[in-house]
Amino acid sequence: MKKLEIAINDQVLSEVRTRAIPDRPTRTVSYMGKYDVFVQEDDGVLSVRLYAMTLAQLFYDAVLPQDRSIPVAVEVGRRKPRPYLIDDLATKKDHWRQDTMILRLVPV
Repeated sequence: MKKLEIAINDQVLSEVRTRAIPDRPTRTVSYMGKYDVFVQEDDGVLSVRLYAMTLAQLFYDAVLPQDRSIPVAVEVGRRKPRPYLIDDLATKKDHWRQDTMILRLVPV
């Protein structure tokens, strides 16, 4: 897998921020970010490895649709955005204790 800049529906994945709840009451809002996103392409199918926290935020912000039949525009590197469907969401068998997930996208 290569570390490439990838955007889904115009949201650059390395720029996703997750709101964090502080341990004690404060008047500030904190955000956390995990920036490592890796992409592998095999016969047009994209496998995107990213942190589970980032993936959850993408669903929460509706960048990724709940309905898997709705295509998303994916831009990898400097290529033009192309439509993809969410095919699968999993973790690697030997990495199940880590918080990284594999998002598999197939071209439309």
